[in-house]
Amino acid sequence: MPEVQCPFPGCEYKTPDVDPLIVVALITAHSPAHPAAPPAVHVAVAKIERV
Repeated sequence: MPEVQCPFPGCEYKTPDVDPLIVVALITAHSPAHPAAPPAVHVAVAKIERV
């Protein structure tokens, strides 16, 4: 399998040209190197009364 680029934007990591199962393992092992996205913030929605 050809080199596979890390799916995170701006990351320069590439796997070597190895078996597809090893590529999956390498990308999975590499993913903790990226910070997690911040949790979504829920905002309460105000209801508008009709006149």
